[in-house]
Amino acid sequence: MMKQLLFSILSVSWVAFASSQLDDQYSYKGFVVGIVNAKTQPVFADQVESELIALLQANPRFDFLEKNQELFKQGLKSVANISINPASTEKLNIYDGVFKDQYVKGTRSVILAEIIKEESDYQINLSLVITATGELIASETVSVGNPKSLDSFVVATREGLGELTKKIPFDASILKRDGYLVVIDRGARVFRPGTQVSVFTMENKNGKVLLEETGLIGITQVEENLTFGKVMVEKRPYEVARGNKLQFSDSPPMEVASLLDAAEGREPASLWGNEFEVSKGKLGVVNLDLGPSLLTLSNKTGAGAEAKVNKVLPGGSLNGEIWLTSKYYINVGLNYGAASLVNSNQAGSKSVGMTVSAFKLLVGYRLNIFAPSSGPIVYFRGGYGTQSFAIPDNGSTVIFKSTAYSGPMISGGVSFPVNDKVGLGLDITSLIFPSVSETPLQTVASSNISAWTFVLKTTYNYRRDIDFVGKLFFQRFGSESPAQTTRALSSLNTSSQSTKGLMFGVSYYY
Repeated sequence: MMKQLLFSILSVSWVAFASSQLDDQYSYKGFVVGIVNAKTQPVFADQVESELIALLQANPRFDFLEKNQELFKQGLKSVANISINPASTEKLNIYDGVFKDQYVKGTRSVILAEIIKEESDYQINLSLVITATGELIASETVSVGNPKSLDSFVVATREGLGELTKKIPFDASILKRDGYLVVIDRGARVFRPGTQVSVFTMENKNGKVLLEETGLIGITQVEENLTFGKVMVEKRPYEVARGNKLQFSDSPPMEVASLLDAAEGREPASLWGNEFEVSKGKLGVVNLDLGPSLLTLSNKTGAGAEAKVNKVLPGGSLNGEIWLTSKYYINVGLNYGAASLVNSNQAGSKSVGMTVSAFKLLVGYRLNIFAPSSGPIVYFRGGYGTQSFAIPDNGSTVIFKSTAYSGPMISGGVSFPVNDKVGLGLDITSLIFPSVSETPLQTVASSNISAWTFVLKTTYNYRRDIDFVGKLFFQRFGSESPAQTTRALSSLNTSSQSTKGLMFGVSYYY
């Protein structure tokens, strides 16, 4: 018996594929069969070929392409009768032209058989080949019990195909996804209701094909040839997709486990149960929001006099996340807005340009409280943040001064799905023990400092890697200082900056 499993892209000219392309190329669908030495063993070749075709047609897992079978046989005849035993991808290069022609016609997998005559018996070598690349995926050699009996060739063929099928490094593939529901291409012989199954996609990393988890699904209904399930966990919206591969969560094949081990910094979800880890440092999201906000500036003196102004402030925010794991991530955010303001009591004073900006750098932790089922995600973040209101002077008697708040920042929130397309969430962020600076950037001895932001948001999943986002937010920053002489405006006792706004944007998952 010979075992061989090669997952390497040999052609240096082959470009890196998207996962959907690899999932299609390695779909193990659209089969044809061929006997490489049919000319020298015509009687036995016909028997082996007929049995292989019958077995493929009877197995609901395989999609035998009868319309391409004869064309494939003719293509094999056009190639010199060269033995490929023991099989290897290099030896199969002589059939590259035939494979590529079949790939164009929809064939994705080929089973090549070679009948080998030994001194006292016969052997049948079966090889599973991918037409897109000409790669040898697996090979199996079986001995013919009684070479004088054609039935022995049938039995050996059946045994060889059974062993070869076990070497396909997946139990099944996803045929279709509709919302959270999926249809799987195998039935009652493989799955049972209540089973949790890991889902994988295929990635070309530096010329090597690796498996990467996309999520976890639960089996809900099993029929003879089809299985129905529900997406329970996935890395990001619609990451579990058509063509993804499945394997049993309780007993992953050794061939698959060896491939998973080759991806540094990760563990197969199938070994976790209801946890789910993603590849480290390779995923994240970028979010851009634009929209108007209403900024209210207010100053109050110790004597009770108050100056207040409202300004519409167009602006935007740019936020990014780097996902260290499925639970831990780094969050970086920038906000910016600008408007004009007359900042003087003097008659004829001209307006000046004021800006509002913010920065944050946080480390976050998220948790699905109903894992492994889909449900609300709670998250917490902590780090450093700043918020500044820059207002230039334009006269000897100014009303408002530039103010900046900075310090440790904490944040928390929850997001939960309404359905497979729409989600809602809320977020609360606050500076703790912040420092306050006023023009000319002198630190203010303040008390009763407020520095918080409250956000209500909704998301719409447009496609697998893009969400549309709407946000309604409220902010309040302010401080009170009994020691008026320490402030840029000596008579100032209390200052505040309040904002409320509505923004719309887009999130891109990379």
